[in-house]
Parts: sequence; structure tokens; C-alpha cells
Amino acid sequence: MFINIAREQIRLGVEAALKNHSDFFNEYFSTLENREEFLKGIPDILKTTDADLTNTNISLLSKKLSLLIPSIESAGGTSADKKLIIPDFVFFIGLNNFDGHGLIIRGKPYAFFNMTPINRRLEDKSFMVESQLLHETFHAIHYFYSPSFYIKNYTSIEHRYLKRMIAEGIASYFTLVAGGKKQNLKDAFWFGLVDEEHFKKWVENCKFKKSFVYETLKKVITGNGFAPTLDALLFYVPGAKQEELILGRFGYYYGFEVVRRVAEKEGTKVLYTPYEEFTEHIWHYFESNDA
Repeated sequence: MFINIAREQIRLGVEAALKNHSDFFNEYFSTLENREEFLKGIPDILKTTDADLTNTNISLLSKKLSLLIPSIESAGGTSADKKLIIPDFVFFIGLNNFDGHGLIIRGKPYAFFNMTPINRRLEDKSFMVESQLLHETFHAIHYFYSPSFYIKNYTSIEHRYLKRMIAEGIASYFTLVAGGKKQNLKDAFWFGLVDEEHFKKWVENCKFKKSFVYETLKKVITGNGFAPTLDALLFYVPGAKQEELILGRFGYYYGFEVVRRVAEKEGTKVLYTPYEEFTEHIWHYFESNDA
């Protein structure tokens, strides 16, 4: 099911949309975004949002998602006796903090897409929108089948880093698998936003930083202390230019490499593997000389 909250935000205003979709926004605010920050910033964003463009783009994304569902089911291991649960898809206008992710609302999976950054990205001819659609969809599917990875189930510093690393690895890995021949490793990670030269440099950066990340992870986990620099290195980027993009998000690469190694033995079962069964694989990867 496709849920167009953006249309209501534009037509009815912020408060009405929040009220009509309270289940979604309550989960979104309790999991990812600060409610007060959102309410403060969203009126100005709505004023500058092109309503016609937004609805056109939502229609485009909905059509692409419909076409991708058979590939998603196949990649997730759908068989005659087992049908993969496909999430509902939510489109809304948000701040610039999150472009999409997965949520579990009343026991059901949802993949959401924030049209504020996606509208901009769709102006870039190199943007591989199918890659992002697959990535966020598999976040929702993963959380549904492996709830230990859901953000609300982070109960320690270890979870903040290692669970998230694997969750991003799962989403990236299944984006590659579901994308088929049209998908390559570069775009599974970067949605077409970096070229081949910068992608190779990013991989080199990931490999170079691996031992540093390993030692830092051990320290922060043992000390149970948050490390902003490590957080930024693993999951964020310092800017929008390609040379800035490749200085971050290393956790996606490390998570992918762990997931790929497990999937070589377990196949699609990796999508249903609980966190506790991943920890040995994570540390083995960081301790090894493998890339």
C-alpha cells in the first residue's frame, strides 16, 4: 500500500497531517527525529516545496516500487510455501536529516521516503532511484524478520555501532541482489551519487581505516562511551560533494562485507539471522586481514 502523507501536509497543513497519521509520526519521532525540531523546521520547508513536482515524483516512485516487488520477493527467498512480507510505503515531506528508512508500526513493516531530499536527488541524472528504493525497503523487511536490529532495540553502545553496521550491510547487500544485472556494487552503496573513480577511493579509505575502526570500537564498547568521531566516520558524510562523500559511511562497507561472508554460507537466511549470531562474524572480520 502506498501512503501519500505529503499531499495532506501541503493541502491540510502540518498539524492535520500529524493527527491523521499519528501512528507513523509517533513512531518516527520516537525512533529517529526530534518532534520539536521537526515542528519548528517543517513550515518553512513546506512553503518552498513544489506540490506538483512532489506528487509527480511520488507517482514515479510508486510505479517503480510496484515493478521492483517481484525482485524484492525473489531476493528475500520467497518460495511456494513462504511469501515475503512486503512493507507499506510512506511518502512525506520532512527535514533534511533522514531521506528514508524502515519502521515497524503496530507490528507491521513500513518503508518511508522523505521527498525533501529525494526531490533534489531526482534532478541529478546520475541518481539511481531504484537503488535507494530497494535499500529502504530491505531495512523495513529486515527489521520485521529480525527485530533485534530495530533501532528501538539498541540497548548499549555496542548495539549503536554493531547492530547499525549490520543493518546497513543487510540493506546494501540485498539492494545488490535484488537489483540484478542493472545493479552494481558502487550504486548499491551510493545510489549513483559517486562515480567509479571516487568509489574506488572510498573502498581504499574503508580498507585503510579498518584497523583504526576496530581498535576504536573495542575501546568505546568496553568503556560504554559514545564517540562522535567514530559515529561520523561509520554512518555519515561531511558534505555533498563526491570528495566529501567518500570520507564517511565506512560502516556500510564493513557491514556489507560481514553480511556477504555470512550469506555465502547461509544464503537468504542472513535476512532472518538474529544479532547474537552475527557478533562472532563481526569480530572475525575486523581481526582478519581480509578486506
